[in-house]
Parts: sequence; structure tokens; C-alpha cells
Amino acid sequence: MKPVHYLSAPSMSGSSLDPSGSIVSKTGTGYPQREQSSYEPRNPFPVHASFPQTPMNALENPEFYERLDIDPLFFIFFFPQRPKHQFLAARELKRQAWRFHKRHLTWFQRHEEPRVATEVYESGSYVYFDSQMWCQRIKQDFVFSYADLEDELPVA
Repeated sequence: MKPVHYLSAPSMSGSSLDPSGSIVSKTGTGYPQREQSSYEPRNPFPVHASFPQTPMNALENPEFYERLDIDPLFFIFFFPQRPKHQFLAARELKRQAWRFHKRHLTWFQRHEEPRVATEVYESGSYVYFDSQMWCQRIKQDFVFSYADLEDELPVA
């Protein structure tokens, strides 16, 4: 009998979002907390031995995220294998002018310059990522309160 190998399956419950809307649990340095060095699948599932048995090492490299399109960045953010991967995807999304809305728990980007801008909010058209339908949508006349903006994530 052949040995059974396990691969971790993505799960929405694996997201590192906490109820306050903070993206990941971080240390004072702004990076995720240190993790185990050995790989332990969260959701073991039998796969053929020809499948990879550990996550890609490229996911540990911050420069890798700069080369990804938006869809893989959203996938890594919403289905992270490790909190560090979610953090790196979020940092790249933020670098590309996407902003995380803590109340709606999704990403927004300006579609056009705001019609109204004050010190506490702005109003206008925004593109947002719909993680249920896995597409980008436009929200017209949206009031974006700055208090709902995740603002702890540093941009490299």
C-alpha cells in the first residue's frame, strides 16, 4: 500500500481577520508573529505523492507578491496558509492603492476622485472586491468613513 500524503485545503475560517477588523495578529514591528518552522497542514487531505507536500517557498519572499495580479493577491489574503502570507498580500494590495474597510471586511479602491472629502470621510465612486462572487464591483455614492479604514499596515 502506498503512503498517504496530506495537503492543506484552503478554508475561509483560516482567515486571520479578527472581530476588530485588524488584518493579522502582529508584533510591535508590524510583522506577523513568528510561526513554527516545520509545516503542519491545517486541514489534512490525502493527495497523490506527486503533489507538493509543503507550501511554495516563494510565498515567503515579499518581492514575489509584487509580481502577482490582483486575483492571486485576494486569494492569498482571503485563504492564507500562514498569517505572514496574508500580511504580505495585504501589504501589496495597499501598495496598489487598495484599502481595507474594517466594517465591511473587504477591499476598496477609488474609482474616481471623491466628490466630497472632509477630515472624517469622503464620498464618491469606489471599486470593491466582492469575495462571495469573486469579482470587482463599483459602488456609487459611497460614504467612506476614515475611522473604518484599516490603517496599521505599513506600506513598503
